Amino acid sequence: MHIDLYAFTDFREFLVSWLKARPQRSYGSLAKKMGCSKSLVAAIVTGDRVLQDHWVAPLVRATGLDEAEARYFRDLVEVMDSSHRDRRQAAMTRVTGTQRFRKANSASIATWRLYSCWYYGAILELARSPGFNGVPADIIARLGPALTLEQVEEALESLRELGLLRQEPAGAWTVSEVVLTSGHEIHKELVNLALYRLYPELLELAVESLERVPGARRQFAFATLGIPREALPEYKHLVSSFMEQVIALSTREGEVEEVYQIGVQLFPLTTETTGPA
Repeated sequence: MHIDLYAFTDFREFLVSWLKARPQRSYGSLAKKMGCSKSLVAAIVTGDRVLQDHWVAPLVRATGLDEAEARYFRDLVEVMDSSHRDRRQAAMTRVTGTQRFRKANSASIATWRLYSCWYYGAILELARSPGFNGVPADIIARLGPALTLEQVEEALESLRELGLLRQEPAGAWTVSEVVLTSGHEIHKELVNLALYRLYPELLELAVESLERVPGARRQFAFATLGIPREALPEYKHLVSSFMEQVIALSTREGEVEEVYQIGVQLFPLTTETTGPA
C-alpha cells in the first residue's frame, strides 16, 4: 500500500501511516535500515525525541522516498523539529507552496494560509456585506490598510479553492459558515508558526489605526496585573468567554457594514519562578 507523503503536514503522522501500511514494517526493521537503535526510532516517531539532521538522510533512504519527496520530508522536519524559528517559517512557506501546487487542501494548510495573512479573514467578513462584488479594486478601497492588487487576487483565489468563498451563477457571493479563530484542532506548531507571522501584522495595523481611525470608531484598552499563578486558568477562561460572546454577537446582529479586528492578549511579563518571588 502506497502512502502519499504529500497528504501529510506532520512527518511523524506520515511515519506512523508508513509503518502501518505493511505488516513487515516495524520500529525494529526501520532502525536496522537506519543503523540506529529501535528505541531511538520509537522516540522520534512518538515525538519524545527531535529528528536530528544526521538521521534525516538515513530515514529518507529507509522509507524509500524519491528526491522530490526527500526535499518535502526535510521541510516537514524543519517545520516540526527545528529550533530556529526563521528556518521553520521558511520551511512552512515551502510546504505551503508544494501543497498548493498539488492542489491539496488539508486543514493544516488551510489554517496556515488563513492565519498567516490578516486580510484573508477581512475579505471573508467583507464578503458578507450586501454591496460586495468581488472586484479587487473595490476590496482595496474598502479595506483601509494598504493592499496590493496581487495580494487581493491571490486571497480571492485561495478562499475559493478552500471552499470558503464562492460566486453563484447569478453573480452573488456566498461565504461558508465559518468563523476564523485560533481554536482549530490542528497541530499547535503549525498554528504557532502562522500566528508568529500574523500577530506582528495585526499589531502594526493596530498602531497604524491610532492615526488613521478617529477615536469615535475605535476602542483600545489594556491592563497590567499582578496575579497568583493558580488564578491563570480563570483569566484564560475569561478571555475565551469574551471572544465567544463577541463572535456570538456578530453572528446575530444585522447586515455586515464594517469589518473590525478584535484582539485580546494575555501573556506574562515576568519569567517563571520555582519559589517565592
